[in-house]
Amino acid sequence: MSFWLKDIFFGMNLRTRRVMRSLPGGQSLGWGVIEKIPGAGHTTEFSHADQYSVVWLLEGTGIYRDGEGEVKLEPGDLVHRVPGRTHSTVATSRWVEVYLQFPLETYQSLEAFGPLAEAPKLWKPGVEEATLRSWMELEEPLRRASLEGTLILLLQMQGRLLAVGDLHRRRQGGAKSQGALDEAVALLQTNLGQARSIPEVARAVGMTHETFRKAFRDRFGRSPRAHQDRVRLDAAKERLLEGQMRVQEIAQTLGFANPYVFSRRFREEMGLSPREYRKRYR
Repeated sequence: MSFWLKDIFFGMNLRTRRVMRSLPGGQSLGWGVIEKIPGAGHTTEFSHADQYSVVWLLEGTGIYRDGEGEVKLEPGDLVHRVPGRTHSTVATSRWVEVYLQFPLETYQSLEAFGPLAEAPKLWKPGVEEATLRSWMELEEPLRRASLEGTLILLLQMQGRLLAVGDLHRRRQGGAKSQGALDEAVALLQTNLGQARSIPEVARAVGMTHETFRKAFRDRFGRSPRAHQDRVRLDAAKERLLEGQMRVQEIAQTLGFANPYVFSRRFREEMGLSPREYRKRYR
C-alpha cells in the first residue's frame, strides 16, 4: 500500500466502515470501506433489482463473475454492480475496496445519457489520491445528514463517481493513443519505396496531423518525418554494405525524391557520402 493510502486509512477499522441512509421509495444511499481476506468467506454474490452500487478496488486482486463470464480485477479497477444482474466478486489476495451505493435511477440515468451509455461494466481509472480522498470525505456528511441533506449528498456522490469516470476515459484515451502511435511506427517502417506522407499516416491511425505530430514527438523524442528518415537511412546503410545496388537504385527503392536528396541526407547523418560509406565499411 502506498504511503498516501496508508495515510488515508490510518486508524480505520476497515471491516466496519459502512454508512447506509434511507431514501424515499424504500431505496438507500450507501458508502463503505471493506477489507477482504482470501479464504475467509468473502465470495459475495449480488442481485438487486432496485439498487446500483460501484466497487473501487484500492488494493489486492480478485475476480468478477456474471452471466457473460469473468474478468480479473487489480488495484484501480472499478466494478459496476448492475441492477438485476446476478454477479459475484472473489478476493484472490488481501483486498481493500471503497464502495458507493445509489438508487436505481442513478444507474438508469448513467446508462441512458452518461458514461455507461456504451457499457463497459468495468472501469480502469487507477487510484488517484485527490479523487479517492473526495470519496473518503463522504462518510461523515452521510452519517449526519438529514433527509434533505441526504438528497444533496446523492448529487455529490454522483459527481464523485463521474470524476472516476473521467479518470477512466483519460486512461483509456491514453492507451488508444499509444496503440495508434505503435500502428503509425509500423506504417512508417514498411513499404519504404512508396511510403505514405505524414498526414496520410496520421489519418490512417485516426489522428489529426498536428495531434499526431505532437504525440509522436512526446513519446519518441523526434518528429514522424525524422523517424521516417532514420528508418530509410538505416535501411540504406544495410543495402550499401550487403548488396551490389547502385546508389541511384537504393535512393529509388527507399522513397527518396532523387539520388541527390538521398546523398545529401546521408552525408548530413553520417558525415560521408553513400559511396564513401560503402568504400570505408564494406
